[in-house]
Parts: sequence; structure tokens; C-alpha cells
Amino acid sequence: DIGKYITDVKMMKAKVMLEEGTLKIVQIAKACGYENQSYFNKLFKNYYGITPKQLREKYEKIWDWYYGKASIRKN
Repeated sequence: DIGKYITDVKMMKAKVMLEEGTLKIVQIAKACGYENQSYFNKLFKNYYGITPKQLREKYEKIWDWYYGKASIRKN
């Protein structure tokens, strides 16, 4: 199914961008083709089981541990 493939690609792209932590969640949603951040958040949670913010916070903790300070911008 092409629709599922497109969603898979968008969700993988969003996850990578969230892990990198250089853009705000609203910017990531738009970069992945979602103008409505609420819809993006819902779709992301359905796909990964956590919200974009929760994923960002998870990686922020990892960066804190690894580098000794937060290096990811909070949204």
C-alpha cells in the first residue's frame, strides 16, 4: 500500500529529526508534510506509542547522560 509506505517514510524522517533535536516539533511536522501539529502528534503516537515530545525528552536524557548537559532544544 503506497499510503502506508509514505506514512512510514514520514514517521521515520520525523523520528530522526526529533532525535537530532535541532528543530521545534511544529517545524518537524511541517517538514514531514503535516500542517496540523495536533494531527501529526496523534499520528506519531499511534505509530510509535509515544508523543513527539516524549521521544524528544527521552533523547534529551540520553544527551544529558552522554554529554553531561542538555544539548537538545526544548519545545
